[in-house]
Amino acid sequence: LCKTRPDDVRALYQVPIQSQFDHVQYAVSCSAVFALDPYTVLGVIFEESRFDPHARNSNSTAAGLMQLTSAAVKESKNYLKHLVDQMSVSDDQKVALKASIDHLSANGDFIQSCLLGCAYLKFCQSKSDRSSPSDQTADMLAYYRLGPYTSKNIKTDPVAMEYRRKNSLDASNLKRVYPAIQTMVTDPIVKPRTLLASLASIYPSSVRIIDS
Repeated sequence: LCKTRPDDVRALYQVPIQSQFDHVQYAVSCSAVFALDPYTVLGVIFEESRFDPHARNSNSTAAGLMQLTSAAVKESKNYLKHLVDQMSVSDDQKVALKASIDHLSANGDFIQSCLLGCAYLKFCQSKSDRSSPSDQTADMLAYYRLGPYTSKNIKTDPVAMEYRRKNSLDASNLKRVYPAIQTMVTDPIVKPRTLLASLASIYPSSVRIIDS
């Protein structure tokens, strides 16, 4: 792919992105919620499902945009609830938000699938014991591919190394084909900006409880 012509690269990445540009905007916004590089997130989505929130793996429980297994969905929800616990809201409001999180699904709905996937990426990043952003991203992708509790050497495992290579290539090509994505990160029109706003876009009732 590195050696393909620019037009060929554009053709490869253009179809899923052009046809769902609103979804791409949400993915970029969701990456900002979790302080993740948008191209890395989009690279994972491209590699795992080609932007299809209905994608399923017949050999496992993996499903959705980022092909989360049932175990990964559980970890994502637990991580989101951990973030809710850190919010400056009442206990009753936290209960309402956690109930909303329990109803999130990784399969079928782009927004819910993206939110859970980004949460899982951030959870995987939290397993890294390194300090530099690039190293943390490398470790995040390795844990994402191998599992957050793997006993393998995430720095040298060939499966992890290949997954990082593919993500780097996807991210680089997405950046070439769609440089405007980067401007979305600072565009105030692109919402939501916070986890609370993210949940509100899915479950408005949970935020009505907070506003009341």
